[in-house]
Amino acid sequence: MRHIADLATIHPKIDVPVVLVWGDQDPFFPVGRAEAMVDSFPDATLEVVEGAGLFSHEERPPEVAQALLPTLTRTR
Repeated sequence: MRHIADLATIHPKIDVPVVLVWGDQDPFFPVGRAEAMVDSFPDATLEVVEGAGLFSHEERPPEVAQALLPTLTRTR
């Protein structure tokens, strides 16, 4: 649990673009937690994958890739 509490101090130090890709059916970490967390990063966006749960990258790989591509191909 300590590591989760530390995220509030770690996120602001991340100086690269961040994309939170979240499944809207995640039973462990609801989308609301991601919505609350996105502002803790200096440069972050939230992409919600419809119909995906905790393992959205395994459940909906094309949608996750599409969500990540704009950030991965962005130049600073």
